[in-house]
Amino acid sequence: MKRPAAPGKRILIVSAFIAGVYLLLFGRIVFLQTVRASEFRAKASEAHKTEDKLKPIRGRILDCNGIVLARTIEESTVTLYPVKIANTALAAEIVSRHTGIPEQRVLAELKSGKSPNILVRHLPREVAERLHSDLLYRKTGKRWTSWPEGWLNGVAVKSVVRREYPLGPVGANVVGILNSEGKAISGVEKDLDSELRGRPGSIRGMFDRHGEPILTLIKSRTPAVPGQDIVLTLDSRIQAAAEEAVKKQVQQHRARSGQCVVLDIKTGAIRAIAEYPSFDRAVPDRRSLDLLVPVSLSQVYEPGSTAKLVTAVTALSHRLGNVTCQCTGTIYVGKHRQQRVNCPCAARFREPGQPVTIAGMLKYSCNSEAWALARRMGAEALYEGYKNFRLFEPIELPGYGVTKPGLLPTRENRDQMWTVTASFGQGIATTRLHLTRAFAAVANGGRMMQPMLVSETRSPEGDVIKKYTPRAIATVASPEHCATVMQYLVEGVKDGTGKSAQVNGFTIAGKTGSAQVFDRHGVVPGAFISSFAGIAPADDPANAILVSVERPKGSTHGSVVAAPAFKEVAKMALWCAGKVSRNPVQPAPAPRRATNVSERRVAGGHT
Repeated sequence: MKRPAAPGKRILIVSAFIAGVYLLLFGRIVFLQTVRASEFRAKASEAHKTEDKLKPIRGRILDCNGIVLARTIEESTVTLYPVKIANTALAAEIVSRHTGIPEQRVLAELKSGKSPNILVRHLPREVAERLHSDLLYRKTGKRWTSWPEGWLNGVAVKSVVRREYPLGPVGANVVGILNSEGKAISGVEKDLDSELRGRPGSIRGMFDRHGEPILTLIKSRTPAVPGQDIVLTLDSRIQAAAEEAVKKQVQQHRARSGQCVVLDIKTGAIRAIAEYPSFDRAVPDRRSLDLLVPVSLSQVYEPGSTAKLVTAVTALSHRLGNVTCQCTGTIYVGKHRQQRVNCPCAARFREPGQPVTIAGMLKYSCNSEAWALARRMGAEALYEGYKNFRLFEPIELPGYGVTKPGLLPTRENRDQMWTVTASFGQGIATTRLHLTRAFAAVANGGRMMQPMLVSETRSPEGDVIKKYTPRAIATVASPEHCATVMQYLVEGVKDGTGKSAQVNGFTIAGKTGSAQVFDRHGVVPGAFISSFAGIAPADDPANAILVSVERPKGSTHGSVVAAPAFKEVAKMALWCAGKVSRNPVQPAPAPRRATNVSERRVAGGHT
């Protein structure tokens, strides 16, 4: 029979086993602290945040008068979670000290039981940083120590940075917007994002459990560089007036949409790009997001009779100023007169038996005279006239990008029918900015200016970094021919189709227009774009203004649908330009309505 081991021997065995375990553990510790020390230091560094980026303050967007259209607001909130606060008296004392709220009121909020309870909004950044520091640590002598766990955990100080647009929806489709992640997705915000966003900084040191830097343990701070300020050529007063005027006409005539472009004649500065409906930042739904890009720059349309401006200037440059016609209301095209085009102008009623001249074409919007001029000059000359006004070239526009180029049929498709319709603005397509620039060039004596949306960029301190200067890009006609056409356009407003655009006390020049809407299937039955383009004032040109309304119900005449909006915008533009009213002009009675001609195969523009 085997006898059990002696007690002393068992103790030695257990002791040896324990000693072996300790030796193994000690060896493992030495191994980890020596051989794998660098590896664990790297992992610890990754797990414990030691550096963070500082977001820069995004630059402002201003109008030409320095009015803020977009800016970044940096603010902090103080939120209470009473159930997490163990020492309410201490919390109330610290919060009161930094926010100025009476201590008894803070205590009352803590005892209300409301959680979360936002106590303070819009707290300045510097105050928020000091409050945050005192909530984490207390200073005892020369040492900083943390508060006992749980005492003040329920007082949260959070920093919020948001983009603010002080004028609300004014200029929204031009200024643009940032998405929920702070990324620019449209407008000036997107095109000049590199200038606006600035450069991030960094902060190195120790961070608390919430990821906030411990102010007493910051090793280094590289401040962020704020973004540049962008000064636009927009005038927010004209922009707001244009948006309201267009909205009124669209709603009154139950139209699909409306647009207005205002251009400074001398400099090419864009004072307004107004559209309705437009993007609404307050309701960024899917339908609203589709309106982020301005139609006036991104879509082309057939301008209709407003393009007779080009026909008139081109005819004068070809010495065809004496060409006249007898308007019968119908234009027959082709060797066998098998095609007909409507001309519903009032010339034959207002001046019966009198030949229609270039002046009459612009005054009464006569398609027959436009065709007579085009027939004499030929399709190629008419094409060159449009090309000379640069209606088909894209416009490079800092702050937006590049506009849509115009559309023109190829040479083999420019037949006789095209010559007829192109003479009064159909069969071609251009943007509203292009056409406004054409009117501005004629008012400027033939000198065409490069459109400008951005005036300058500035540092946060207000120093000019880059300035955009006005630049002439072409001469479209002689000053004499431009002066002649301007006089014809003035007569068109005084006693022609543009009477409803007259502004009392000023001489206004302008032209009405209306053209059918086309889509990929051809002509859209009953759909028109009604427009009015003009100069205010004509005797001392300051602004070129174009108003267009798409698919109005009822009347489709530019004189009825678009000219009233032009008048309202012109009033504001004249006031902003410092023009003084003189020689009040009373609007003349509306012209007698022309009778439509039936059985047309190709519709003519009408105003």
